[in-house]
Amino acid sequence: FVSGGYLPEARRGKKEYGMIHIADWYATFSDMIGVDPTDHKAAEYGLPPIDGFNVWPLVSGQNETSPRTQIPIYDDALIDGQYKYLVGNISFASWGGDKYPNSTSPQHPVEYTYMDCKKGCLFDVVADMTEHVNIADQH
Repeated sequence: FVSGGYLPEARRGKKEYGMIHIADWYATFSDMIGVDPTDHKAAEYGLPPIDGFNVWPLVSGQNETSPRTQIPIYDDALIDGQYKYLVGNISFASWGGDKYPNSTSPQHPVEYTYMDCKKGCLFDVVADMTEHVNIADQH
């Protein structure tokens, strides 16, 4: 999803597996054009700084690791490194086929399909990217 003449030629057409959140693009683009991303007015009122990190070193190949190690998804989900933690009664808990909907699709809305994570569910999203195996009991 990153392309163009500014991207080093050695990085063009490459896959990047480092963690990047949408909030990181503001800090990244600001740094790329030499603009301070700090919201000084917000800081005067005691508001927290921006949540983004400059990920250009990762995207450009200067660095192999992302400065981001966590991505909060909702108030009930967090990705931390290679793990995703869920807590609560998770809706939309369904897996579609390669083509969805298909002949095996449920005849009811997916939003009413729940996964019980009241005690917490943990998935290794690197080894199990489709989140089929809850490893919470192993940790």
